[in-house]
Amino acid sequence: MREAWVDNTGQMDSGGYRIGFRSTGPYSLDGASLLSGVHHETVNEHSFKMNMSAKMTAKYRGNTYMSSRFGMSGLSYKDGDDFSFYVFPSEAYEKGDVTLEEAGVVELTVTDLYQNIWSKRQ
Repeated sequence: MREAWVDNTGQMDSGGYRIGFRSTGPYSLDGASLLSGVHHETVNEHSFKMNMSAKMTAKYRGNTYMSSRFGMSGLSYKDGDDFSFYVFPSEAYEKGDVTLEEAGVVELTVTDLYQNIWSKRQ
């Protein structure tokens, strides 16, 4: 991972807190490698599909929440992609466990990353 962003939509019905990650990896004319939350799969010579494999949990004030997926991108900038999550599920806001003005520390755990490897055809 090269960088990340965090924001707050300011509205519970549009997700509240979000976090995004930018994955980058080496590439050349011989091939490329990318450790990411997105599995990029070649379908045929002219197309591919992608699936977000990553999962994230957020531990806050003794509670552990399963984070919802926010988005993902295809390959971009030649060397990587992006994937993102809503930090807390809507139920955490509805129950009052989390507000839109939190000032604490959240422990985030991202799992199920995928090692994408591409090689030049012989």
